[in-house]
Amino acid sequence: MNLIKKDRIIDLVKEMVSIPSTTNKEGAMSDWTNDKLMALGFEVRRPPVEESGDTIVGWLDAPGPSMMLNFHMDTFDAIRGWDTDPFKPVVKEGKIYGRARMSTVTLF
Repeated sequence: MNLIKKDRIIDLVKEMVSIPSTTNKEGAMSDWTNDKLMALGFEVRRPPVEESGDTIVGWLDAPGPSMMLNFHMDTFDAIRGWDTDPFKPVVKEGKIYGRARMSTVTLF
């Protein structure tokens, strides 16, 4: 299974950026992350965080070394100065523009 393809990564980043996940409003991003991990075969647990969205814990039972990735799913509200809707990603000259593109929201 080849999961690392440029077009797939671009589509994934655009999908994540289009989900508003400002601080204490991460519920939709929690749902999305849960569904994506489950579709990839991960076991998933969702410890609740009342004021925002659930924490998502996912793992694969596989032999070999372990690796842990730890990220947050929120971003700050958009500030003035956007030429486009910050939650509708735009690709210009090979770069993706949108809110949270440089946050850890799109680094996991």
